Amino acid sequence: RFDFRPIPPETLVATLTKILTDEGVKFDPAALPLIVRAAEGSLRDALSLLDTVLAYGGGALEAAATAQLLGTTAPEQVRRFAAAMIAHDAAAALEAIDRAARDGEDLEALARETIELLRQVLVLKAAPTAKPPDLTPAEANERRALGEPVSLDELLYLLRAFLEADA
Repeated sequence: RFDFRPIPPETLVATLTKILTDEGVKFDPAALPLIVRAAEGSLRDALSLLDTVLAYGGGALEAAATAQLLGTTAPEQVRRFAAAMIAHDAAAALEAIDRAARDGEDLEALARETIELLRQVLVLKAAPTAKPPDLTPAEANERRALGEPVSLDELLYLLRAFLEADA
């Protein structure tokens, strides 16, 4: 019997980075976490997605094209939207929604990705030394920084509002 475990995200990112570097492929490092999350801990799935994204992107790996192919919003756009919500910046939040709608993105997917981001921020705010298995150390540090200016109650309120909207 073989008990397979998901490969940690940082290991998958490092492996994909080495492959892309060894092959001389131009790539945006922000695209790698998108592929790793979609692969759900499987190297075979990550390599398959990488091949697909490279074919779709004409041999280059870009975060925006990767997000579009995977049917997600670019991580930077989700972070900006969440940061605007956390900062109570209604104008920036509405602009992010408007941009997503104009670009033809799935607004339900944007809401789900925002929920996931806020969940990660909440976990790291509540347990600052936690090492979530679905985040690389750099992503965890970004999430911690995003949650610094607000309280746990504010994060929980925001997360509940998005969960109710998603339902």
